[in-house]
Amino acid sequence: MTETNNRSNISVVDDVNYGVYVWRTDDGSYVGDEDGNYMLIASRKGDQKNIAALERSARYYGIEGGQPEFRSGARPVSQSEYEDQVARQRAGLVPDKYDLGSLLDDYRAKKSRGEA
Repeated sequence: MTETNNRSNISVVDDVNYGVYVWRTDDGSYVGDEDGNYMLIASRKGDQKNIAALERSARYYGIEGGQPEFRSGARPVSQSEYEDQVARQRAGLVPDKYDLGSLLDDYRAKKSRGEA
């Protein structure tokens, strides 16, 4: 899927079929707690079982409006993983060492140089 921001002409391209579904309310905000933990489920894009589970959870917690939104390439992380990612980003590295897009880019670069 390609999504274009008309104001800046920047396109967002989903390059992987996995990620997370988050619950987005009708006012555009994401459901989460006061600690910044969002209601989400790791999933492949279009997985109806996981989408239904997220919807049941939203209804269980009294959230009437909204819908699931897929975030390609995202994954749930613990607080310690998040802190590691912040440190990696500050060091000029890709924040998530398990970022599939980055790993694929590295592989393609090595392959083009004859190293893979």
